[in-house]
Amino acid sequence: MTLMPAALLRDSRALAALAVPLVLTQLAQVALTTTDTVMMGMLGTRELAAGGLALVIFNQLRTMGVGLVTSVGNQIAAAAARRRAGHRDARPGAYRTAGPRSGARTCAPSCARAWPWRHWPVPSAPYS
Repeated sequence: MTLMPAALLRDSRALAALAVPLVLTQLAQVALTTTDTVMMGMLGTRELAAGGLALVIFNQLRTMGVGLVTSVGNQIAAAAARRRAGHRDARPGAYRTAGPRSGARTCAPSCARAWPWRHWPVPSAPYS
């Protein structure tokens, strides 16, 4: 199935209308991060290192939270679709099966693999 040029142009305009705010938001985020880095660099190397470490920890926690919320949202949407379609398992408690524990089961293994402590060096001898 091929798209006619008019349909392709219409769809491209609709896609651009959705994409432009996202692109501008990403560019603003990069500009803010760059400004923060420059300002922390003016304070000193220790402050820049502390800010970088804080950013890594914050991004890890944020990523874990987004994974948890996304997995739970997908399960709730699937339960709502089953209920709307009239399937037998669309019971009143179907929404409860998509709780925080099911999201944690989905998110925890990938977050544990990505956690930065796995790459930290382990001392071979006790500290003296």
